[in-house]
Amino acid sequence: MLPGKENYKKSDRAEWIKPLAWSLRFWLRYLGPITFLMLVAALGRAFQMKAAGPVSPFLYWFLEMLVAFARILTLLVIGGFGSIRQGGRNFIGILKMKSQDWRQAGAATMKTFSNDWAVFLMSIIVFSCIAFVINRSITLVAANDKFLRALKDKHILVQSASGMPVVFFLKNLTVIPFTMIFDVAIVLWLCGKLTKRV
Repeated sequence: MLPGKENYKKSDRAEWIKPLAWSLRFWLRYLGPITFLMLVAALGRAFQMKAAGPVSPFLYWFLEMLVAFARILTLLVIGGFGSIRQGGRNFIGILKMKSQDWRQAGAATMKTFSNDWAVFLMSIIVFSCIAFVINRSITLVAANDKFLRALKDKHILVQSASGMPVVFFLKNLTVIPFTMIFDVAIVLWLCGKLTKRV
């Protein structure tokens, strides 16, 4: 059972903003564990993008598995409301759902979507705009020659590095975890289980 029994009502105003607001509150509440895990992914991606110079094929794929593992754990933290163990239990619970449970969940999802498809669309559009702004900002930061030169002078990046390590590092700390949390929020909202409490 997901924590929180007080669900949003359809009569509430600004329905479309609730998945976004929930996502931001969730992110802030569990900022520590999520940032720690995504920092592992961010560093892995940065090294893959030659932040410290070229990497061997073996190291590249080792880092790829490390990034994937960190993201899986992050999903478990999100699905378990801050607890990896509870996230695993919830995931196993989903796998053990009977066909009748799947039909009920599907029916609830279709009912919410048919009644509030405009709300769903607006949530996706607003989220996409936010994600675009974040991605664009990261691209501009990574393309700043003075910023890159400062990183290289401080030996954070090797002299031959491009701005790509910065792009992947920042994305893994910002837009990627935000997207993961928002995806969970949308699923909960469609199933009628999005709570006011995080």
